[in-house]
Amino acid sequence: AKQRGDIFRTNNVLIPYGCDFNFQNAWMKYKNMDKLIEYINEHSEELGITAQYSTLTNYFEAVHDANNTWGVKTRDFFPYIDNKDSYWTGFYTSRPNLKQLVRQTDALMRSTEQINVLSTPLYSFNRTAMMESISY
Repeated sequence: AKQRGDIFRTNNVLIPYGCDFNFQNAWMKYKNMDKLIEYINEHSEELGITAQYSTLTNYFEAVHDANNTWGVKTRDFFPYIDNKDSYWTGFYTSRPNLKQLVRQTDALMRSTEQINVLSTPLYSFNRTAMMESISY
């Protein structure tokens, strides 16, 4: 949290917890997070931090209350790397025509893949060769 805090402009540090499909056993996840938060808060003087669950609304209210001046971003600044050759950009830009084209093209590709799978025989066999291999 301290290292991450160096890039934040207030004393409030947002640390998202979890990801897709991460809370299939939510009880265990929250039980472990409760233990971590409790440990951090019990040792807050030596660690120099405190921790708590929060909502985005609470976080942004706390950041707003710090009364900092913020610049305005006008370009897409969130490239996300999913794997070695997969970069996601454009999350926060508004290009509805491009997004619609991508959705339509993706739907067409998925339909084509499904048709291809359904039209390919699960197995192919040579009846003559099979009959010849059977010994009576």
